[in-house]
Amino acid sequence: PYRSQLLRQAVFSANEEGGKSQDRILRRLQQLGVRTYVIPYTNIIDDTEELMLNILRVVSRESREKNLRQEPWEQACLLYRDRQGRLYNLSIKSRAVGIAANWASVMEKFSGLEAMVALTTMFRSIPCGSSAESDNLEPLFLAAILGLILHDELSLPWINIAIFVRGMPSIAAHSLTSKVGSDWLRKVIILILVLAAAASGEAQRIMALVGIMLACCVLLANLGARAWYFLKWRPLRTGNFFGPFIGFICAMLTGLFVPYMGFQDVDAGGKAAMEKVILSAFIVYICFLLSDFDEIQKFVVVGRQECDQEVVNVAFGFWWMITLLSSLLLVKEIPPYEQFPEEDEEPVLEEDQTSPVGFRVPDLPTFPIDPGLGKQGISLFSLRHELAFGIVMAFGLGILMIYLAFSDTDNEYHDIKFSDLS
Repeated sequence: PYRSQLLRQAVFSANEEGGKSQDRILRRLQQLGVRTYVIPYTNIIDDTEELMLNILRVVSRESREKNLRQEPWEQACLLYRDRQGRLYNLSIKSRAVGIAANWASVMEKFSGLEAMVALTTMFRSIPCGSSAESDNLEPLFLAAILGLILHDELSLPWINIAIFVRGMPSIAAHSLTSKVGSDWLRKVIILILVLAAAASGEAQRIMALVGIMLACCVLLANLGARAWYFLKWRPLRTGNFFGPFIGFICAMLTGLFVPYMGFQDVDAGGKAAMEKVILSAFIVYICFLLSDFDEIQKFVVVGRQECDQEVVNVAFGFWWMITLLSSLLLVKEIPPYEQFPEEDEEPVLEEDQTSPVGFRVPDLPTFPIDPGLGKQGISLFSLRHELAFGIVMAFGLGILMIYLAFSDTDNEYHDIKFSDLS
């Protein structure tokens, strides 16, 4: 019988018999080679911190196991046992659900060719940083291109690095260990370019170049993270504090030297992958060649056509040769994709990015938890004290704002400050 069918039989028989027969599911999972973590019954309201600590321990161990084991595609599951001994798939809702759906969409629509064309054409803006003749640099059109056309190529770099480079088991694990948003870099890039469009002179040129260089770094990091995954390189063993930044640098360097390995369908291997790399490199070369014309340059970043492009052309020539040769040497090592599965490769679990370990047991119900709903707040004050403080703040600050609207106190204060400065 299929391995998944053996597991399903164990789940159905355990549900019919009840009681301690739930342990039969655990034994079957171990027999099938699935690493199984079980968190015992916990009062979610009173012991939220203990529950989250146990989940974080599992995430840390699973990330470590993913780095050490020979087969990075090996499966694991995290289960929760209730008071009656029944088993559930444990999942993280709220933060992980929306990010997981967005990440799946970005992975499907990501275009390595668009990222490389945008990357190489933006290289031409770098000489404008030292050119006094490019004061009319206007990056508003570039902000629209990056925000609309290249939305997927700039999105979610931290998640790509966490999953592909650092070996996080799932998006839920990343959301539990990460303290910052997953897509803030793309928003910062668009904001800088929009503000640069509103500025003028030296400030405009500097802000535009900062936004362009950040965009290039993110494009390289996303290409490098995908190349790391397609090449099946072992994840980095990094801590949670400096780990994201170390992973970002490693992904960016990978994208700098082997960007074509992050293209879609490169993992197919064989002649198909080789032809994909050669054709993509040729298209990138043609697009960069066309972007040397002033009439084309001014449609991307107005004013860039006035900058000296000789150094950029020389640097691109060397970089294009190095990246193509290194990608060809690596792509020939990828074996052709095998269409027929082997017996040992039959999946037992279902992939689930809302699980802290990335998989769930089929036919078992899900026990979702929201880490944000279990927070107890500051223990120094009671609920009544905080309510009284909120009421006083609402009346006090509200009345103060109304008073300032009908008085000249704020104007007198600002006049004093500005007169002192002058």
